[in-house]
Amino acid sequence: KEFLKQAREKCKPSVEKFVECSRKHNLLVIFKCREENREMNDCVGQYTSEQQWNEFREEKVRNFEAEGKIKKTELKYKPL
Repeated sequence: KEFLKQAREKCKPSVEKFVECSRKHNLLVIFKCREENREMNDCVGQYTSEQQWNEFREEKVRNFEAEGKIKKTELKYKPL
C-alpha cells in the first residue's frame, strides 16, 4: 500500500491527468483516455519494479529492526 502510494506521488501529474480525463469521459474512459492511462502506467511502472519492491521491503525491515519492533530471527521472509 505504502509502496504504491509513493509511486503515485512521484507520478502525480500523470495520475491527475488520467483522473481528469476519466471524470470527463466516464464510461468511455477506456477509449478516450488511452494515452493518459499509458503515460500514467509507464510512470508508475518505473517506480514499482520487482527490484524496487525488494529494496523497499529491505529498507522497511532494517527500520523495524533499528526501532526494535522485530528481530532478524522473527522474519518470516528472508531479505534478498
